[in-house]
Amino acid sequence: SDWPMLHLFVRMCLTTAGRRGEVLTLRWSDISIEDSIAVLGTTKNGRARALPLVTDVKTALVEAKKVRPLTSDYVFFDPKHPDKPKNISTVWTACRKAAGLLNDREDPLDRVYLHSTRHTAVTRMLKGGANLAQAAAVSGHQTLAMLKRYEHLAAADSVELAERLLAGK
Repeated sequence: SDWPMLHLFVRMCLTTAGRRGEVLTLRWSDISIEDSIAVLGTTKNGRARALPLVTDVKTALVEAKKVRPLTSDYVFFDPKHPDKPKNISTVWTACRKAAGLLNDREDPLDRVYLHSTRHTAVTRMLKGGANLAQAAAVSGHQTLAMLKRYEHLAAADSVELAERLLAGK
């Protein structure tokens, strides 16, 4: 079944803020369980970066590695062509359909897409207390300007932070 690997894929997207293509083309040689990172050689903006691997993702990766075909170095491989990354679109569509999220919003731009996981991850980091620079370091946004859409979240957190840490007499 594709579901366990889809679960791992979505979980990695949600916990790394990685782009779909970055996570999809991960190779086992990019993964360091010991260091809790997956190293991306060249990203969309031309820079290398490390994706953080949280505990449950590391556990799932260790399990996935045990059953991987020896003919593939891809973490998310195409079963019919193990030398290629998996085409996740059909599985993702089936997942959205099963969850009632295929056409969940009238506005097509407001529907649940895989890229939504990236926005969710950045939002969760900022709401958790990270600043824009810290979120950009994880997500790989090249400039803070690219994170401007999240600025209102950071501003609200800044007010709370100032109130808590700076307002004291």
